[in-house]
Amino acid sequence: MDAQTNTFLLNMYTSIIGNTLRTVFFGLVATMAIIVFADVSQYKIALTILILGLTIFGVLRSRGPIDMLEELSKDLTADFGDSNYGKALEKTPFSMFKIVILVTLLAIAVTQIWVLW
Repeated sequence: MDAQTNTFLLNMYTSIIGNTLRTVFFGLVATMAIIVFADVSQYKIALTILILGLTIFGVLRSRGPIDMLEELSKDLTADFGDSNYGKALEKTPFSMFKIVILVTLLAIAVTQIWVLW
């Protein structure tokens, strides 16, 4: 794979992750605003399902692109891999990103459901 294709794929997968997390966090902020500012006594189940759906979507939708970035970092061309960017990419802790995303989204979801009920 040439450096141009590799760069395109890196940009694409990081954009997917960024857009997914932005959407999920915006949705979770919106659900928290609904919990705080609205009377949700009749809609607890619906909000719980929405919170869980956003959390599950965020975790699952971010895993694939992170896995692809990890694979791309292993398949760098010689000139791209020898650059400082390539060396930094090879050392990136992709598993840690998956764990941080999982823990953060679960903590937000559990906290919101706890406040809701």
